Amino acid sequence: MYKEKSELTGIIREGLKNIINSGTFQQYLSFVSKLHQYSFYNSLLIYQHNPEASHVAGYRKWQELGRQVRKGEKAIMIFAPTFKKIKSTEQESQLLGNEKEPEKKYLSGFITVPVFDISQTEGESVPSIVSDFGSHTELFNRFISMFSKDYEIIQQSLKSALGGFTDGKIIVLNDSKSEEQKLKTLIHEVAHCQLSHVGNNDKPKSVKEVEAEMTAYIVSEHFGIDSSSYSFGYLTGWGKGSVDQIMDSVDIAYQTAKEIISAIELDDKISMQAS
Repeated sequence: MYKEKSELTGIIREGLKNIINSGTFQQYLSFVSKLHQYSFYNSLLIYQHNPEASHVAGYRKWQELGRQVRKGEKAIMIFAPTFKKIKSTEQESQLLGNEKEPEKKYLSGFITVPVFDISQTEGESVPSIVSDFGSHTELFNRFISMFSKDYEIIQQSLKSALGGFTDGKIIVLNDSKSEEQKLKTLIHEVAHCQLSHVGNNDKPKSVKEVEAEMTAYIVSEHFGIDSSSYSFGYLTGWGKGSVDQIMDSVDIAYQTAKEIISAIELDDKISMQAS
């Protein structure tokens, strides 16, 4: 069954509106922190079907992992892109220096595909989804090691109420704060940098803070950092006025959180292989 992108967006838009107005937005962000391999759109579809889902895959993928979907389980329908192959023109091939005409892939639409949560399957155990980085100090050092490649990270005394700040190139953390608080501030400021917020006058400060806070929350939840201090109740009023704006911001925050999570976990895998 093919779906136009506009139709898909409408389904997702209504789903997000319901989540915001029902007061379960924070629960949704906690949910997506576990499913960062899926797109923003598909994470919403999975959440609407099963808010308790933790590890989702297709029927054959579960078989590859040594698990079997139990008989009678209802599939979760998500969207997958379809591509059309088109051969390059002879002139394009000559410019590329190819004798044969290479094929190009173009997005042609979306189809619905069935997936299942691990709770709907039985069989062999699967590896842990989230890496165990140990204490806050270990995770803090991992973030410092990863993002000091892109930004200068400084720890120094600041006013007690201030956790830290960034100018887009340098991230300053309040050295008097606890390791956990410095970690949470670092993630928030890295989010601002990754989102190119500094010097961007096209977005209001409030929107920048919402995007950075959502990004930090998703990352914190993924790595098991206490997120009880985060609150998104104010989005209820905003959602009634501009769901599309929230959709854009959540999508941006979600993609950025995925990039940060992937960078940390990839760096961890490389370190493990080198040791």
